[in-house]
Amino acid sequence: MSTESETDSSSIYEALEMDIKTFQNELYAQIEKEVHERRSQGEYPPAFELAMDKAFKRHAPHPGEASVYSAEHLLDMVEATGYIDIAVPTTSSTPGVAYLKLFVKKLTAWYFNYIAQQLSNFVVNLVHLLRVIHVRLDKLEKRVYELYPEIIAADLPPSLGLSIYDLVQKEIELTSVKGRLLVTECASGDALKTISDLGLDVYGIDHREKLLENRNDRLDIRWETLSHHVESLALNSLAAVVLQGSFELRSAHDKADILATLSKAIKPNGLLLLLHHEPAVSTDVLDLTVAKELAPGRLFSEVTWRHMLNLVGFQVISHGAVPPLDKDGVLGNYLLARLES
Repeated sequence: MSTESETDSSSIYEALEMDIKTFQNELYAQIEKEVHERRSQGEYPPAFELAMDKAFKRHAPHPGEASVYSAEHLLDMVEATGYIDIAVPTTSSTPGVAYLKLFVKKLTAWYFNYIAQQLSNFVVNLVHLLRVIHVRLDKLEKRVYELYPEIIAADLPPSLGLSIYDLVQKEIELTSVKGRLLVTECASGDALKTISDLGLDVYGIDHREKLLENRNDRLDIRWETLSHHVESLALNSLAAVVLQGSFELRSAHDKADILATLSKAIKPNGLLLLLHHEPAVSTDVLDLTVAKELAPGRLFSEVTWRHMLNLVGFQVISHGAVPPLDKDGVLGNYLLARLES
């Protein structure tokens, strides 16, 4: 049964935790605002951010490592501290106590030595087992890392970029969005520029390094993968999202996970503009053939996309065809969905 003092302490800690979270959210908002302003002024061009990201990744711990020590180092520390020393000190500043300690030590040494040997053997065998598990997990992580959709060469070629210029003229909902907009794989198509020209608060992400080297410095562009970015989005932080690009080639599980995560980041009644290609899409671009055959997933039809959107709380309010950005491109399709409140 908790006492009144314990209840008061618990309330204080809860209030303190809320204050810390509020401070963190306010600080994060201020940082986002300042970065957005500097990006819009051209102070943070994509090339500069790209160099900063490379420097961070070069010095940051690799996936699977601890924040300070690697798994190998931690196992070495466990093994080094697993030895139990039974040679207890017998010195004392009190007269006669040293002889008493020495007597107790000799009397019990055989017993503690027997226990210590068993514990030391257990620790050695346990560490050996952990090392075997670590090696196997390390191999598995590397294998999964190699198969990761964003690492394997399964990107849709830029030539398949779509143009939403005519689309925004028709869909009034897109032009009246109040809040932050996100455009994925913004280096393909004209979605980022078109929405930015409307005066809306929009930014884009893209993981394809070469396509971002010569981008417009006035546009808010970030070199980041889709999976990493959507996982970092705050709750109800976006008013709308334009989802396009290589996510179409993800596995069904990854696509469902992306849509579910975006449904939490988009505000109630917010919009999701999903640009996609039909499974039967054909083109002379060899890169598309390579991407489709290497991809862990396959292109979905409109029926399947509607089904997946409904599962995570979106209601399709409009659909149609989207022209390619390049004359040699391929016709695409769009689904405009609203997140049910």
